[in-house]
Amino acid sequence: MNAEGQRMNKVKHTGVVDKFVLSLSIAKFPLCALIAFSALFGHVFALETINQQSLFVFTAVLLLACGAASLNSYQERVVDALMRRTQDRPLVRQKLSVVHALVQAVFLLLCGLMFLLWSAGFSSFIAGILGAVVYNVVYTRMKQHSLYAIIPGVLCGAIPPYIGWLAAGGELLSFQAALPVLLLIFWQIPHFFLVVLNHKSDYSASASPTLLHELSEHSLQRIFLPWITALAVIMITISVIPQQMSTGARMVIIANGLALIGFFYYQMFFAVKPDYRMLFRYLNMALFLVMASVCYDYSVAALL
Repeated sequence: MNAEGQRMNKVKHTGVVDKFVLSLSIAKFPLCALIAFSALFGHVFALETINQQSLFVFTAVLLLACGAASLNSYQERVVDALMRRTQDRPLVRQKLSVVHALVQAVFLLLCGLMFLLWSAGFSSFIAGILGAVVYNVVYTRMKQHSLYAIIPGVLCGAIPPYIGWLAAGGELLSFQAALPVLLLIFWQIPHFFLVVLNHKSDYSASASPTLLHELSEHSLQRIFLPWITALAVIMITISVIPQQMSTGARMVIIANGLALIGFFYYQMFFAVKPDYRMLFRYLNMALFLVMASVCYDYSVAALL
């Protein structure tokens, strides 16, 4: 049996449950769920309450993000095969066919956009299209050739909370609208740096331009500490601006921001060897805690 026949036979004998799990993998479901939650957060932050539309926005952005991620998995399958951290992905190992990935991507993208248009309005719909285009057309192609790909990457990652904000009827441009967007911007930069540092051997050997080709590990550690500080400042600002937020929620967010600074600075300046994997998880948890505190606080207030 030739290589193509073996590949088709491998895909054919993948069970339904296995295919579903693999489909979630190429859709990068955990990351997309966090992205969708940021849209929910943007909606709740604008309304200072939670309602049925908040859940619709979450679902629409989840579908859209999973569709964009599925397309990205298809686009990067060849590059993924060259890196240790990605060489076990389903499309690289041919556990799913490229046709499956493309059909899944198109289906989820269309469902997400249509649901967004129906539930959130035209402005959120346009923002959703912009996010998908920037991610799959600009960022995915650009990152193989330029370090400046991080700019469109950060831009598309900051759009989901803005989608939620617009869906809630928030002003197109305002200081309060900028806070959820800035929260995602200042989270993404250290998030990306930690991915690079956690897989530095892969990125150092990569033919694509990476920060480790230009900077030492020590320099990169120092560069992203100001971003962590800025992220904590945005978190604390978010705890101060909304009028309806409870004192308990404010205290949780402020403590979270201060702990984030302290933990990262300790790891970078005093630890013998920073634990990048733990820092990566802690960073994501800190972002989630801020968004969850706001959403939970307003959910409780809506029920009272």
